[in-house]
Amino acid sequence: MRILALGLDQSNFLVQLYKGMKEIKNDFYIGILSVRNLDKKANDDFLNVFDKIYSKKKIPFLRYFEACFSVLISGWFWRFFIYILVIERKFKKAAHFIIVSIGEKALILQQDDFLQYEVFHFHYIQYSYLRMLWMLPKNRKIVCSFWGSDLLRTSDSFNHYIVREALQKADKITVQTIEMKEIVLSKYGRVLLDKIELAIFPTDLKILNIIDQTEQDKLIQLQLCDKLSINYNKIKVVIGHNANPFNNHIRIIEQLKNISNKQNLQLLIPFTYGISLGEKEKYKIEIIKALKDAGIAYVIIEEYMPIKELALLRSITDIMIHLPSSDALSAALTEAAYAGSIILTGGWLPYSPFKIAKLKMSFIYKFEELKDEMDEILVNFEQTKIDTKIINKNKVYENFKPEVTSRAWVDLFLKLAV
Repeated sequence: MRILALGLDQSNFLVQLYKGMKEIKNDFYIGILSVRNLDKKANDDFLNVFDKIYSKKKIPFLRYFEACFSVLISGWFWRFFIYILVIERKFKKAAHFIIVSIGEKALILQQDDFLQYEVFHFHYIQYSYLRMLWMLPKNRKIVCSFWGSDLLRTSDSFNHYIVREALQKADKITVQTIEMKEIVLSKYGRVLLDKIELAIFPTDLKILNIIDQTEQDKLIQLQLCDKLSINYNKIKVVIGHNANPFNNHIRIIEQLKNISNKQNLQLLIPFTYGISLGEKEKYKIEIIKALKDAGIAYVIIEEYMPIKELALLRSITDIMIHLPSSDALSAALTEAAYAGSIILTGGWLPYSPFKIAKLKMSFIYKFEELKDEMDEILVNFEQTKIDTKIINKNKVYENFKPEVTSRAWVDLFLKLAV
């Protein structure tokens, strides 16, 4: 089977997904339009999982001329263009839509082998990543995979219109949890029920292996703590997984202000990505003010962390508080659970796979419950940490290892071949 990956091109999701699939079904041919290596300190050897990576460069002018003609005679183009121009009344957006549509069509026309793909797999179901869906060869299978924020944090009318039409054209739609499935059905119609499949993005086995190798290595843990100014002897509490304000850092910090024994804690705030540079400094100032008002020791982690340091951070984390406004299925939480961190998260989040796997976690349903929950955890901290690690490490491996999660994806694609 020949599969072409399209849409959002972040390597952290895509490499693990297709690597796991090919380990089960090695005759899958995987092409990808483009892929960004987010690990800036790693080499690109891992990209060998893809049989072909296309280049967006060196497209001759003639292709753009052909693409212009092809796009301007297409009904889908005029439907979407008129929607932007007449309903949204966004003229710059309409002009941008023309330019990028022609550019994407030119890219397709430049590739002689696009006709050979049987399945086109779209990632991150949002307008910006879906335009090509209407330009593809006929009678091909289409898979649309929601990642999380594309479903949970987008609400403008044009995006809803585009996504609804894309899902109607799709042969299969993937989500990671039962709750996300219900959100898709409520937003875009229950007529999609038979198309939706549950498929979890595979956990990065490399991170789990590094956790195994370093969880008893106090020396290497101390080296990381020294580098990041972390106090190894305090109870290390990680808040959120990136700098995005959706992680509710300030609301969490305000609730921790009045907990008992806060002098024994150090709060660790991952701030390496998730926010624009223009917003980052302003938001950091607000967080620092809240931290100082709370009177709790803290470290804001701003330097990019390669995979080994990220795994080490999981190993030294005693408690992880993860209370975002919305989420899909957190890889950071999965890794922290595997490392034995005590997990405190939101009962409003779509975490049915964690509940089904019977991971040991504490759930709160409003922020005001956080203080009492933390006080209770800290009273029996040592025993709770031991119990949590014994239960969660095995549960995560049994339920979320790549051999399990990748099998669901392989089965999904094999269904399309029938």
